[in-house]
Amino acid sequence: MAHTVRISVLGMDLRLQTDDDEAFVQRVAAAVNDRASRMKQKGAPQQQLAVFAALQLAEELMRERDAAVALRAHLAQELRGLAAEVRRATAVSGAEDA
Repeated sequence: MAHTVRISVLGMDLRLQTDDDEAFVQRVAAAVNDRASRMKQKGAPQQQLAVFAALQLAEELMRERDAAVALRAHLAQELRGLAAEVRRATAVSGAEDA
């Protein structure tokens, strides 16, 4: 059920309606603040910090999603190979019993 979570992002106090756990939402806000802080140290103007942080986090998310897709494909291929080996072993075992 949705509830209100208060966070602070880039010095702005925000109230969010969310179904997520408050600790999770606070971690998300901390990640944005961390990215913005790193960009601020590099001299990025205040108005661009949120955009830069969003772009970096979106890039990281896309890379992680791509990696997850590749891993699922690899695991599916490995599973098909293992299933084939089990079928062969079962067929050989069944032929020996006959």
